[in-house]
Amino acid sequence: MVLARRGGEEGESYEKTLLREVKEEYNLDLQLSQCNYLMDYNDRDDPLCVYVCKINPDQEPELREGLDMKWMTIDEIEKIKLGFHQEGIIPVLKTVVS
Repeated sequence: MVLARRGGEEGESYEKTLLREVKEEYNLDLQLSQCNYLMDYNDRDDPLCVYVCKINPDQEPELREGLDMKWMTIDEIEKIKLGFHQEGIIPVLKTVVS
């Protein structure tokens, strides 16, 4: 799951922000066709788009920002407090990945 802010770079679309940020933060080369729009999400007047992306099996994410990263099930994600309001995103995510 990836959150993208419009205009991460001047005038950049959500889609371009998504692909650039995934490359910068995880060293993953994605095509937009690997990503599905999930929903809009507004956090403190900061509009975001939420996407779910499939990673090529020959690519392994490399954490370049943040403190930690790991693969988790939705049930595991529900048990922790994320940095955004997961109660609005997790139910929609469940409809896509289940």
